[in-house]
Amino acid sequence: MTKHEMPTHGANAPQPVRSLRDWLDHLGARGRLAVLKPKIGLKFELAAYAKRLDGQRATLFPQPGGHAIPVVSGLVSDRGWIAEAMGVEPAEMLARFQDAASNPTPWQEVKSAPAQETVHRAPLDLAKLLPLPTHNEHDGGPYIAAGIMIVRNPRTGKQNVSIHRCQLTGPNRLGVLVLPRHTFTFHRMAEEAGQPLDAAIVIGVDPLRGVNNSLRVFHTTIKGANNGTFVYVGDAVHFDLQAACNDATAPAFDIVQINQSTGIETTQTTARFNQVWQKSLILTVTAIDAATQAKRLGAKEVTLVYRRTQEEMPCTEVELNIAKLDGCRVLWLAAPKEVKGSNGKVSQLVCSVMQLGAPDAGGRRSPVETTETFTLEVDMVIKAAGQIPFEALVRNSKVDNAVGRISIDNNSATNINGVFAGGDCVNGGKEVVDAVQAGKDGAAAILKYMEV
Repeated sequence: MTKHEMPTHGANAPQPVRSLRDWLDHLGARGRLAVLKPKIGLKFELAAYAKRLDGQRATLFPQPGGHAIPVVSGLVSDRGWIAEAMGVEPAEMLARFQDAASNPTPWQEVKSAPAQETVHRAPLDLAKLLPLPTHNEHDGGPYIAAGIMIVRNPRTGKQNVSIHRCQLTGPNRLGVLVLPRHTFTFHRMAEEAGQPLDAAIVIGVDPLRGVNNSLRVFHTTIKGANNGTFVYVGDAVHFDLQAACNDATAPAFDIVQINQSTGIETTQTTARFNQVWQKSLILTVTAIDAATQAKRLGAKEVTLVYRRTQEEMPCTEVELNIAKLDGCRVLWLAAPKEVKGSNGKVSQLVCSVMQLGAPDAGGRRSPVETTETFTLEVDMVIKAAGQIPFEALVRNSKVDNAVGRISIDNNSATNINGVFAGGDCVNGGKEVVDAVQAGKDGAAAILKYMEV
């Protein structure tokens, strides 16, 4: 069976995965789990292996750095794998998430749980207790790469779940970047009341719990619905906070206080964000993020306006589905034409109806304006612009390129002797980690060129 093949529905229909161990067995039986030699180094070495195998096979590291607890990576690095973990076809994933959100399965609290079986109390040395990898030389320290953080609203008691990189900053301290969302708000509430915000950081859970948090589906009951079983919930040790504990692989620790050090100032607002639009050449992750965050900050209606169709959009289907799950609407073949308002406040957005014409230099069909327009009633407009290549600079410098993207060889070198390139000007725009790697590769190539 290949990674995208699924058994047909019926008596032998695939079932959702309910534990990390079951998922590792599933991957191993299909040749998708690489088990490396014991005692791979935690500093740089483990991360290098994980990056090399990401998207091909999940990786199990026995006794990393001499620790008894193993490390796993790349558990759901393919959309087809996520569908297998859910027990559905890839095309059914969005509908399954929507059904889980609409028909949540209640969690059930238990008096004893695996998270309570092994307890380490102060004084703590997390580096000795956990195998925490350091990914590259510019990281401030080792990280828990995908800690699932559970916190409680200090006023209502309602819990929130989010996923974070947790950096080790001291023997018993973790630093967490908390963006202005639910956890950030709960921390502010606790801070105003002069109280710490208790947090449980969960690791070693089944893949669906990790995927749910990556897709920003927050509530424990939804997670239970996704894998078709009860989520048994036990109190995290030392404070009254429920942690999902279907699997027994997660150790428990005494309270680690959240270190809120982002320096981000936010302003609470009750304004209704009505429309989100973008007029750049591409629909980017920036536009998706602007839409989803506007919705989560209280907007009743959020609309993305895009001048092409879904088939031409460069963002991934996963990113678009995130916006749809958040309740954002998308208007295709529409482009902003005029913003209207009075007294410094926007009230209307006039849009042109577009149609697709001939393909552009990148192969996508170009949007062509028609004579038809329509008007949207709005109270806020966000321009989520993407980026386009600076083709004039590239061409005037006689640098080899493809539609404005600089062409390089395996050593980051361009066709001009002594000129090297990397990052967005080469790949068209990817992730920060890609830019960092391109910078490292370019630096190494330049040093070799200079014979340093």
